[in-house]
Amino acid sequence: MRVFLLLALVFIAAPRVAAQAPGPVLLQACNDAPFGIGVAAAFRDTPADRYMIRGWFQIPAGECLEGGLGDVVGEDVWIGAVSGEWRWPATDEPEQAFCTPAQSFFEQARLGDCSDNERLTGFERVALEPFQAGWDRARVRFSCEDFEGEEAALCQQTQEGPDGLAVPVRSLEVCNAWPVAAEIAIGAGVEFGGFESTGWETIPPRLCQIVYRGFPMNGEVWFVSRRAGQDTEAFTREARLCVSRGAFTAQDSRQALVNAEQCPAEAPVAAAAQRVRFNRGVSRYQAYVPRD
Repeated sequence: MRVFLLLALVFIAAPRVAAQAPGPVLLQACNDAPFGIGVAAAFRDTPADRYMIRGWFQIPAGECLEGGLGDVVGEDVWIGAVSGEWRWPATDEPEQAFCTPAQSFFEQARLGDCSDNERLTGFERVALEPFQAGWDRARVRFSCEDFEGEEAALCQQTQEGPDGLAVPVRSLEVCNAWPVAAEIAIGAGVEFGGFESTGWETIPPRLCQIVYRGFPMNGEVWFVSRRAGQDTEAFTREARLCVSRGAFTAQDSRQALVNAEQCPAEAPVAAAAQRVRFNRGVSRYQAYVPRD
């Protein structure tokens, strides 16, 4: 999504005489996120019941963009934004979704049956407002505050990658094939070279659950699994992670919590652990609770 369109504005004096008459529309979009985003717009350019869609318009972190979309029919347009794993509108069930490719595009919008190089992307309705000299205007602002709770905080922590867009948030999903609940403790690197071990999160039997989302140092996440209600099991694994038998959070150096000769008091048990390594560009990894 590195190629974007910058459109020159040419104001014309003829006013729009009706909602079904095509008229020029100015897009004003601002980006309050700490990383660049790509914005796309879908709109009707004739009275026919079809939409054209164009993107991506690049907006660097903390900046705004103004550009002409072309002649638009109707009283609104649809706007969507993407950067890494972040999507606006910030909802799991957007009011509208269109197929969008990764590269720059201007084509007729499609609602489904996306091709292999496309992704179904959510859009939100933005009402047009009168602007000047016969133009209408669509104004929209994107921010990490559009997300809720921990997601908003995670968005604020997201850094830019080499392309100016958000680096991927790493998500570890663990599946529990046991007929009983499993409990998971997690270890991962944090900012400033530290390391954190925390637990325990319960996964019901025969279900999968995301147990970690964040930006682990060196792309590594460690996890320990045990059957709910039992002590930490000594599985034969590639490494050992310092944990506690009850609910806990331990912060120290990696050397003090992974393969340590002696675990710290807040996580005194050296439990057999599995290591997950995220390759470059991978945002989601699925692992399984060991059977024995």
